[in-house]
Amino acid sequence: MRSYLVARMGKMRGLPQKLGKVLSFSHNHAESAMDQYAALQQDAEPQALETARPVIEAAWGCPLGDVLASIDPALGQVHRATMLDGRIVAIKVQYPGVRDSIPADLKMLGWLSTPLGNLRQGFDLAAYRETILEDLNREFDYEYEANQQRGFAAWAAVDQSLVVPDVVDELSTKNILVSDWQQGDHWADVCSNWTDAQKRSLSNVMLRFFLTGIFQQRRMQTDWHPGNFRFCAHGDKARLLLYDFGCVFKPSETEQLGLARLIQAAMDHSESPWPLFLKLGFEREFLEPLASKLPALCRVLFEPFCCGYLYDVKDWNLAERVTDLWGKTAGIFASPDLRG
Repeated sequence: MRSYLVARMGKMRGLPQKLGKVLSFSHNHAESAMDQYAALQQDAEPQALETARPVIEAAWGCPLGDVLASIDPALGQVHRATMLDGRIVAIKVQYPGVRDSIPADLKMLGWLSTPLGNLRQGFDLAAYRETILEDLNREFDYEYEANQQRGFAAWAAVDQSLVVPDVVDELSTKNILVSDWQQGDHWADVCSNWTDAQKRSLSNVMLRFFLTGIFQQRRMQTDWHPGNFRFCAHGDKARLLLYDFGCVFKPSETEQLGLARLIQAAMDHSESPWPLFLKLGFEREFLEPLASKLPALCRVLFEPFCCGYLYDVKDWNLAERVTDLWGKTAGIFASPDLRG
């Protein structure tokens, strides 16, 4: 059954294929399952150039030969091409009809499950679904993505551990995104061929990238899966090559401070998490039934920050532990001292 699911997801476009890529990056599978899901880490089944050509030519208003010396038809959604001036670029083409298929894809996937395990009582599912729909529609706006890519490129210009391809502005449109071609290792190459020192360096780069994005740069990719990253190693030093900027989270100053204080509270029990969750935008009426267990929830969520030793996330079991916590807290209301 799993083999059939992987085969189907590999052939599908849009949301189902994206979900498959996320599954491929999970550590919650047995090794045999990971081997099967690994096939989803690469691009979708290649799109015939005959299908992409009219989309590109309509966007550019001219035949491909007026701009390109050559184009590779066998790289899925992203085509490797050489411009007439010799510049090698990546051309990301929005498949015809993919954006219109979002409602059908969401219906097929049951609009996704409610987050955080079995939490349902008091959860605003309609708002959750609306947020998903807004994010997906924004992801299919390549002008928006190009702007986000430029912002990350400015960050990479001062952080040598990051690589972000430059946008080719004159060729990029609402449904075509053209960038400089950048090459790096795939996730499977890192797992199989990199040394322990290179892997530790990469771990530090990825953690610093995430924390710097949230707490300093105020921008972070929210679509983390192997297809959106490549990896480069120079000796024992690793660099992170970033792709795909359609889903970007930009925390406000209030959200930054609230999250930082939550982490600190989990580490040293310095304050109640209740008001901090409210500052982060959680609705009081939805959160209140679980308020008495928020300290325990924070200890689970931020456990890696609380350890004074190297933490192996394989031992985290986050989803199972949060689900278990919800099961034990259903219907429980906090005492007044926890809400102050």
